[in-house]
Amino acid sequence: MHRGAKASWLAVLILLLAACGPAATATPAPTPTLSPTPTPVAGIRATATPTTASRPGITATPTARPSPTPAVAASQPKHGGLLKTFTDREVRAWDGVKLKSGGRDVRTQHNLVFSLLFDYPATPENNCQLNLTPELAESFKWNNDTQLDVKLRSGVKFQNKPPISGRELTAEDAAASLSRAFITDTVRGMEAIAPHVLKIEAVDKYTVRFTTDGPLATLVPVGLPSVYGTVVVPKEFAEDWGDPYKHYIGTGPFAFSEYVQGVKVSYEKHPNYFKPGLPYVDKVDFNIMGDVSTRVAALRSGAIDLIWMLLPQAMAAPLEKAAGIQVQSCLQYLAMPGRIYMRTDKAPFGDIRVRRAMSMALNREGYLKAILQGHGVTAALYPPEMLPYHVGLNELSPETRRWVTYNPQEAKKLLAEAGYPNGFESSMIFNTAYTTPYPEVAQGMLADLAAIGIKVNPRWLAQAQWSYYVNSGDIDDMLFGTAGPADLTETMGPWVSTSPPSHNRSRIKDSEVDKLLLAFNREPDLNKAIQFFKQLEIRIIDQAWEITPGTYPMEFTAARSYVRDFRGGNYWYTSTFLERLWLDR
Repeated sequence: MHRGAKASWLAVLILLLAACGPAATATPAPTPTLSPTPTPVAGIRATATPTTASRPGITATPTARPSPTPAVAASQPKHGGLLKTFTDREVRAWDGVKLKSGGRDVRTQHNLVFSLLFDYPATPENNCQLNLTPELAESFKWNNDTQLDVKLRSGVKFQNKPPISGRELTAEDAAASLSRAFITDTVRGMEAIAPHVLKIEAVDKYTVRFTTDGPLATLVPVGLPSVYGTVVVPKEFAEDWGDPYKHYIGTGPFAFSEYVQGVKVSYEKHPNYFKPGLPYVDKVDFNIMGDVSTRVAALRSGAIDLIWMLLPQAMAAPLEKAAGIQVQSCLQYLAMPGRIYMRTDKAPFGDIRVRRAMSMALNREGYLKAILQGHGVTAALYPPEMLPYHVGLNELSPETRRWVTYNPQEAKKLLAEAGYPNGFESSMIFNTAYTTPYPEVAQGMLADLAAIGIKVNPRWLAQAQWSYYVNSGDIDDMLFGTAGPADLTETMGPWVSTSPPSHNRSRIKDSEVDKLLLAFNREPDLNKAIQFFKQLEIRIIDQAWEITPGTYPMEFTAARSYVRDFRGGNYWYTSTFLERLWLDR
């Protein structure tokens, strides 16, 4: 479906109008206190060793979530074989830094070949939970509030291709790669963190030093695992790794082999991968299949072995009963199907009462039951799987919770108070490329808004046109778009900030939002930083600066029964998912 964006903490850290009459001014609700109480960071478990007296370690208390479907019991893993899967689109750009937005087509490719310092793989113990895990990194240490040292693993070898020829990875490679992504050619997902990173350098063969302009607790869990372009490439290619035949030489589990435009992308096993015994399969083929029905038919026939992500529940249900096929699921961790972004700098959306009325008009529980058939959850802004910064409905004050509770009668009263007793007419941009449940939820929202008198004229645009409005923010009225990946730095960084660089589609101007965002970025204690972010989230909900239908689906994956160590879940990081699979045939 739908994602085309990052990263991440995971993967971590992802806005609309109409010209109707002048908006009345409402008194904003009080801002939450700026004195957070530290709590354990749920969902982030660092197995790297953070050592510093001034900063606490990253701990974890797993949050409650739907239980995944049990995996097929596996015997002793076998090496060898060809794994056939899919990619849903042509590769738009191979260099993830150049593309900026780091779409799924790009991530799928470079995350197989290149490695990150830190990753968020789904673990065998809990495949629905994303846990911060060191990859190329061995440990990290804050020397003081502005200096972070990351110690690399020794003996990590690049793939044996000229001109790199299997040499050892060094800190110079990491420093050159990350300097480009953070400093000289900042990728979009890093725009909230990158301005605070002043220098990245190799201080010895295995130590990379980051110098910041102040405390930046989110650098390790948010910035370094970003899937956009913060992978480590050979220093020789750091400024451009856009030709897969010349530049795709990394330390990842698979080496690039072949690209047949419109047909497939192929990879071969990296025999000197730094994780002993991995990967298991000898080769992976990504067959280009844009249509989900085609993919399902190919899985049924055995033409492909695996559908990871992008499988609607309506198609997953029959597969669960099909012979020779296994289906698993986890709650989708991306903020999908999306949010309503409004031009809040113009009437009627500049009036808080109008925005709150729109939010109250949406039947979130109804979408969950009717559209997702109960296969998902409802939430105020982010779903519960979204790592430690999720604000649960039970954490909202009764007053704030009102605005995300279905109540069309009260919504009509608010519209009348704002000067729109008969509602108003507006428009909203939608994307024709997004699949279930996006179009169904969109239709549900249109009907619910119409029920309180807001007539929305939908503009369904193809991906190319859609991308213009998403990237430029040049929308007339409203846009129903993806909220981006589960990445604090993007979804709640430049997308809501009034400070440049900004992708503030909703034209939010709120000093409290800026204040909380700055406090989040500047707090040296990660646990406290998370609390600032939660307060920021509550502020967005309370002021209805962005409106979400709050319906988050389960994500289904399916494979042939001979695919072992297959685990349904959050496969944002392709390499750490595919490196564990093996074929029992």
